[in-house]
Amino acid sequence: MGRGRFVAFYLVCGLAASAAHVLVDPSSIAGGVAFWAHIVGFVAGVVLVQLFENPRLVAPRSAS
Repeated sequence: MGRGRFVAFYLVCGLAASAAHVLVDPSSIAGGVAFWAHIVGFVAGVVLVQLFENPRLVAPRSAS
């Protein structure tokens, strides 16, 4: 899929989920703990991907 297309797909899915949530329950408000938990999870994922892409830090896998 590629890095750029994955980021675009991830953002579009997030926007679609937000729109579906508002359509199901328009009186609900966004924010709070869940919002920040998702932001921190995304940032942690970006950092960990960079960490695991470093070949010196990850043991080579054998094709078995």
